[in-house]
Amino acid sequence: MRALLLLLCLLGGYVAQAGLVTRPTKTCGTTNYSTEDALGCSTILSDEVDDDLNAIYGEFNGNITDANVATGANISCTKIAAATCTNQLAPGSICTTEIGDGCIVNADIDAAAGIAGGKLAVGAATGQATTGATNSGTLSDNTTETTIVETPAFTSRGTTVIVNGQLTFRCDITIITAGIAGSASRTLTIREYACPGGVCAVAHTYGYSCFRAAQGPTTDNTQWPLSVGITFVHTPTAVAGTFYRITAQQGVATETDAQIEWVGGNGYLQQTELR
Repeated sequence: MRALLLLLCLLGGYVAQAGLVTRPTKTCGTTNYSTEDALGCSTILSDEVDDDLNAIYGEFNGNITDANVATGANISCTKIAAATCTNQLAPGSICTTEIGDGCIVNADIDAAAGIAGGKLAVGAATGQATTGATNSGTLSDNTTETTIVETPAFTSRGTTVIVNGQLTFRCDITIITAGIAGSASRTLTIREYACPGGVCAVAHTYGYSCFRAAQGPTTDNTQWPLSVGITFVHTPTAVAGTFYRITAQQGVATETDAQIEWVGGNGYLQQTELR
């Protein structure tokens, strides 16, 4: 009997330390058997023992709560259900090493995420991006190289860019003196520039020539139309501020009793980056 009393007293003392399980009151109005014995209630009743044990079993049989676990318990994550651990990670605690390769798929990225192209790997295929511009310059009458059109700047990703466009020019030859069949000739040079990061270099150069011999009607002015198709492929480095430019430059005119001039430059130029 004393051994049973000692066991229950020790058990009762342990539970009391938890501060969560309240022991049932005994015959003399206390919760400890030793106190009961001192008050003259020396008989341990079976229902009182059952009440003590039921209180303990009731607490541990599926009823452990957060309050029952010490702050420094350091319970292993393997013993906690995954569904109960959501939103418990500290901000910034998940890094590359915590995410398995191939675990993030397209469905995990919101359609409105607005991920910038610069965040994607160089050479990654994501479709096409096309931008362009219409004529923004007029061919100079002198021999100065003139920018006719250039595309808007964009951030290239190191993939292939297709540049295409169409420009129209006209060679005008005007007779100066009536009754005299004048002659004239003048060249036109078209240059295609690739400008990755704003640093331009000539990609292609084309030359055209317009002339009139000193023969034929002496009073007729002459106009020669020229349509220039632009198509070339370029692979710039991955850099911001990339664009493409078309320039035109007239050569020195050779004129006898006539005037000659290239005019125009109307058209467009566009760039398509294969992403």
